[in-house]
Amino acid sequence: MLLRPTMTLHLAACLATYNAEKHRRDEKKKEEKKKKDEEKEAKKRLQKEKEAKEHEMILPGCTEDVEDRGKVWVLGCSVKRKKEILKHYFHHDKPLYKLNLADTNELIEQYFAALPGADSNEGTVSNSTAAAEVDAGETSVNGDQGVQRALQDMMESVTNAEAEEEGVEVDEEEVEVQRTGRKRKRTERAEALAAEKM
Repeated sequence: MLLRPTMTLHLAACLATYNAEKHRRDEKKKEEKKKKDEEKEAKKRLQKEKEAKEHEMILPGCTEDVEDRGKVWVLGCSVKRKKEILKHYFHHDKPLYKLNLADTNELIEQYFAALPGADSNEGTVSNSTAAAEVDAGETSVNGDQGVQRALQDMMESVTNAEAEEEGVEVDEEEVEVQRTGRKRKRTERAEALAAEKM
């Protein structure tokens, strides 16, 4: 059976219309995809810029904590601060949000052990920090109390050393007030750590 010429023309016109519509839809999809890709790239650039600024702001504090204050100080910091140190100072590239307190402390111990001069008494660990580490090691059975006492001893020695450098006589009452304030802060920190562990 032969098709009539009008039906053939009508069929050809329908096919042409369909192809034109399909081409328009494909072009629209390509444009939308291109726009989404550009938006993603812009977001990635903004995120990288934000991370670079954050890195510049946080790195000096992390460097001071690690190089000047030492391992005992870092282990006494909050979990958030420890993660900042891992990310910005030690360049730990794996996700940190899953780490709990014990895992974070273990990573910090590993990174400190890998630091140059970790075996010698020279380098970044001062005498007061080394004494605090020994004190913390002796009282590790008590957990956080050992670290807190080591931190307290370290802070007292730093306070006394600063006062001696300036030629100022150390006022025992003032030292006691500072010690009480530090005890309160350590108690609050210990309670916060205990709450995190639960």
